[in-house]
Amino acid sequence: MAQPQLRLLISPAQVYRRGADNSVSPSPISALLARNVGWSYESPSGEAYARICSVACLYDFTSQDPGHLSFRKGEVLEVVKQENTGWWAAVRGDGTQVGWIPASYVRKIPDATAAKLYAREEDEIARRSGSGSAPTEFETSDEEEETDFGTSTTFSVETSTTAYTDAFDEHSIGTVVTAGSTARDPTSAAFKADVQQTPNPKTPTRTPPNRPSASTSKLHVDKSLPASPLQFSPPAQWGIRHSRSQSGDLIVPSPRLAQAQDNDRPSHQRLSMLIQTHNLDPSRSIEQARLAAEIEESAPPSPSEPDSPILARVSRGQDRKPDKIKRITGDEDAQKFHDAKLAQANLPWFMRPRHSDEEIKLEYDGTVKAGTLPALVERLVIDPLRMEQQENFRRIFLTTFRTFSNPTEVFELLISHYEMDAPPNLTTAEFEIWKREKLRPTQRRVLAVLSQWLEEHDLLNQSHEIAPRLQEFLSLIVTPPALQTVAQGILATLKRLTFAEPQSVDPPQLTAPRRWKRKWKGEPDLAKMDPWDMAQHLCLYEHALYRVILRQECFIWTKVREGPTVAHMAAFTATYDRLADWVKLSILEVDALGKRASIVDFWIRVADKCRAANNFSSLSAIVAALSSTVVSRLHFTWLNSSRESTLTPLLKFNSPGSNYSYYRSVLDSVANTDAACIPYAGPFLKMMVYAQDQHADNVVVQTDTRRHTLIHFVKRAKWYEASTSFLRFQTRHYTYAEYAPLTEFIVKQLERAASKGGDRYFWARSDEVQKAELVHADIKKGLQAAGF
Repeated sequence: MAQPQLRLLISPAQVYRRGADNSVSPSPISALLARNVGWSYESPSGEAYARICSVACLYDFTSQDPGHLSFRKGEVLEVVKQENTGWWAAVRGDGTQVGWIPASYVRKIPDATAAKLYAREEDEIARRSGSGSAPTEFETSDEEEETDFGTSTTFSVETSTTAYTDAFDEHSIGTVVTAGSTARDPTSAAFKADVQQTPNPKTPTRTPPNRPSASTSKLHVDKSLPASPLQFSPPAQWGIRHSRSQSGDLIVPSPRLAQAQDNDRPSHQRLSMLIQTHNLDPSRSIEQARLAAEIEESAPPSPSEPDSPILARVSRGQDRKPDKIKRITGDEDAQKFHDAKLAQANLPWFMRPRHSDEEIKLEYDGTVKAGTLPALVERLVIDPLRMEQQENFRRIFLTTFRTFSNPTEVFELLISHYEMDAPPNLTTAEFEIWKREKLRPTQRRVLAVLSQWLEEHDLLNQSHEIAPRLQEFLSLIVTPPALQTVAQGILATLKRLTFAEPQSVDPPQLTAPRRWKRKWKGEPDLAKMDPWDMAQHLCLYEHALYRVILRQECFIWTKVREGPTVAHMAAFTATYDRLADWVKLSILEVDALGKRASIVDFWIRVADKCRAANNFSSLSAIVAALSSTVVSRLHFTWLNSSRESTLTPLLKFNSPGSNYSYYRSVLDSVANTDAACIPYAGPFLKMMVYAQDQHADNVVVQTDTRRHTLIHFVKRAKWYEASTSFLRFQTRHYTYAEYAPLTEFIVKQLERAASKGGDRYFWARSDEVQKAELVHADIKKGLQAAGF
């Protein structure tokens, strides 16, 4: 099939030359380039293409594809169209042939250099015509055979390497474009065009790189210029997600990778272009594409396959590095994530997510930063890059979605994905692929999310309004049989949870020891009470408040500190303050110095027992009270205490250094056991309040067409992390026996301490006790001086 010819249009005016016979003829291409005259090519269909630049061919290129333009090493072509697929459209200088050429086989050259090469070719053709020899399409002389583009550094020619960035990665590997030129003597008889190649290796190979692979599907806009081999045009109304950067060729490299990039730039170039070189076969699923990417990364190049879609190494002797990301980052997970992104980027347009990059923002590792509600719900049911990443995202979303949406809205969006329609304009084969690889997996994931919502996130109690709709939806699923089986299983779970008797959260009741009944006659005295009995009952009392705290109360607590929406959280945090006040009151209301010191020792022993019982809430409250100013200033009381050394290691639990690192480490060690525990809520509530203050509920992203208001998912992730760490011990119970009179005594004393008026009362009472201690010290000193 002969290539269609193009007409050469020259503006603003034709340039003529006078021949030896005084005839006037149009100027050749060399004269046009030398005079920098604007011109373009026009196809017979009327499509015009402006000339972009001249390129010198570094290798021979032969192709049987009618859309390609074959050329020989040393030939000069004119580029009329450039695409980020690795293919450029080019024509010969006389405008007789047009086609696609691999960009890696050519290098840009200045117009002056191209003009000299054209002039040299014209002179050679004229010389052969005068001698009677018929000119060939392109024939090089002995001198031309010695010309090797890229082997000399006589002058530099602008070189550029097309760089591609992955839309999922903020730290893209860029390629720097350099330009420069050095003048040569135009009168030199033995003029040779030498092109300096960049990037490394500085000594280029004579073996051409593998050309980019050609796709089987082509979009013919203009019959004279076939579609780019990698051009792909999905319907615009589907909302395609761009998996590649749409920026230009010049990319600023990441500072984090700058050193590695300079040391091994061909490998980085290979990584950045690998996404573009895979065959966009619509029959590939994500798993198939992932496996294909791994095979193509690790397979050695075949010398017999010059058109292999895998990018060839820069030189024959250079080894492949399929684990380049791992070598750069030292992280195997980063390599796996890169491979997964590569596989997902190869998906055809009708298999990709509906929402664009403007509607959902991801971290460099694929975790969600922000997104619209529809995009976040879609994220629940798409094929993940990492399975553990999707599981974590689902847990965070189902836990926190009530802070930015409601159950009805989320449920309807999930059902819309189960009942989604096929994209328009699909062929029969594409529809079958979409149904098998997109629709059915999405439906399975929708059912998985609904099951997780029902079983793990208390759908019946916290989202009871959608229970009837869920039952109706599941009962209508009859095909295919596999999905019907899953739906029937969820219905059985729904029925079981609906009619099951509520499980008691109360700990098992044990019989109180008889010794308590013998000891408790009249008003109890703290100085004579068993510290372990007090610690056990504090555990039972506080755990009863701790185990009923709802997750949503933790989120609401960051904004509201009172009311029915935070009733359980308010009761638990108030107990902490009341216990601290009780410890202060029990010490300050005792006038006798010796007894006051005994009360201090009693509370130190209770705090130590609370540490043994993993009651960090009571421990922290008691330690905070003993180390408060109103108690610690009573120096003579502490001089008479015998257990101050026991208090010192307990103070570390209240130390805020490194975000309560000591307390957190002990808490994590307890979490690895089956022991019951009551955590100190302060550090976790501070984390959630800090996230509330530092992060807005929504973020606004401005694009060229519109403004997107995205839900700040990072904020919800921080809330989830803090609340999970705080509430993870709710299902563990203490097995201590409760003695009702002791519990009643604790409740009574907590209420009495709260009624004293707070810090003002304790400071005034502390002044009185301190003055009394000074008077007592003076009397004692006088008696000692008198000999008593």
